[in-house]
Amino acid sequence: MNTGLLVRDFYKTERELRYSNSGSIGFTEIEKNAYRLSLTLEITNLDGPRYGSKKTLPDNSHYGYCTLFRGSTVTETLPVKYPKIRIFDIINQGIWNYHQATESLQLLSAVTVESGKEVATNLVQRLGNNASEIICFLIELNEGLEGSETAPWILELLGCDDSGVNVEKRIDRRYRGFPIASPFPDIAKFKGDVPLSYLWRLEAWYLVNPAVYVVDNPTDTGDQTDGEDEAPVPDSGDGDGDGSEFPAPSPPGPGRDPRDFGGPGAIEPPPTTVYSWFGTGDATILGGSGFQETAPVQVTFTYELNGAPFTAENGPNFLVNASGGAYYNGIVIKDRFGQLVISEYAGVGFSIQTIPMTFVPSEIPPT
Repeated sequence: MNTGLLVRDFYKTERELRYSNSGSIGFTEIEKNAYRLSLTLEITNLDGPRYGSKKTLPDNSHYGYCTLFRGSTVTETLPVKYPKIRIFDIINQGIWNYHQATESLQLLSAVTVESGKEVATNLVQRLGNNASEIICFLIELNEGLEGSETAPWILELLGCDDSGVNVEKRIDRRYRGFPIASPFPDIAKFKGDVPLSYLWRLEAWYLVNPAVYVVDNPTDTGDQTDGEDEAPVPDSGDGDGDGSEFPAPSPPGPGRDPRDFGGPGAIEPPPTTVYSWFGTGDATILGGSGFQETAPVQVTFTYELNGAPFTAENGPNFLVNASGGAYYNGIVIKDRFGQLVISEYAGVGFSIQTIPMTFVPSEIPPT
């Protein structure tokens, strides 16, 4: 029985590229669907003195650096210390799982089809020579099966005319595995530090004929930085080191210590700069019905930048015992030094707790 692509043998391909001094190699969409990719760099010719260390066997030196990219982003830098070095050797377990699942489904569908054909053959033999034509006629008349999965299957198994269905192809078309995140880099680049000639040697092992991936690419190879400059150069400032020409910075994230941001060359607002802060969260309160409930709370206040991060707590004054617990009057916001910033929700009972709240700053425009 035909079960399609069985995972048994590998297709192996190789390609070599030669460059002098520096160069790069990119990996195609088909290569990124390989089960295994192996990239070797070999220095074949050298025109310049080299130092060497006798601490390893063979002696090691330094020929340059190799950088690996995803999109236009560098993911790894590798020093090349030997004349022949394996840059990477990666197995794509996801593509193995993908084809193994496909094979399992094809085997199951093939067994089902063969079993169905055997049952249909025995049925026809028992009912007589005209049984097949009668059954086909009844199925085609049955509107309840029209458009369903059952009628085409039976029509195919009995060999009815004009069934227009290939069962094995139909089953295969219904299955689509999950996409696979590519484990391979997109580009490898090498730059030597003396005049030299070298080879890239890429070996690829595939579970199926690589031509399959021309029309069916199960591997997700996209990267947010695809198409961007692979060697970006930062914009230069005016050289005075004050960072006055930098783009406006984003405000510190919720709950972040403002001391984390800035550094040499950054434009830091004075710690006494006042911001408008908006805080939101959920608190456990004594509801109007006399029972405990969860309710949203929010506060707005102005405060200095170095007051963050802030905390929210129930007020210090006892309000009432109810619903099996003690409730305190309102909430208070404190800065990172423990100083009171603002009191809110007077008359509302809050249970004993620290209230999780998010505080977002916005700069107050100068007047």
